[in-house]
Amino acid sequence: MRYTTNGGVSWSYVSSTSTDGLNCVFFVDSQNGWAVGKKGKINHTTTAGTSYGSWSSQNSGTNEELNGVYFADRLTGWAVGAKGTIIHTNDGGTTWSPQQSGLTEELLSVRFIDRIARLRCWMVRRNSANGGCWSQLVGEKGL
Repeated sequence: MRYTTNGGVSWSYVSSTSTDGLNCVFFVDSQNGWAVGKKGKINHTTTAGTSYGSWSSQNSGTNEELNGVYFADRLTGWAVGAKGTIIHTNDGGTTWSPQQSGLTEELLSVRFIDRIARLRCWMVRRNSANGGCWSQLVGEKGL
């Protein structure tokens, strides 16, 4: 993985527990971040992730490729991926639980519009018509 502290003028390399096959990284603040990727991989840091060994693995409970991750706060987050996969945590990733999307397409990204109530969510999915599709999912708190 690479990171910058000067707006992209230069980039530095940092090794995580497993940097191969990562697709997305999200930081909820300057210290707490998650990276997701192939075979359900999730890596987490509480120390900005800029030094060797600062990323640790979390068990996602899935072997599906994860493409996107989003956290509303340090504890509450979602990851999305292949075959309509959605997983959710309420404890910072110590445990992840599957959620039903009702989709079979690959989910690429997830964002909540209202971070506090977490009632409205947007996800990007890939469809078979060789194009992107926006799908709004509206559900109860925590989706």
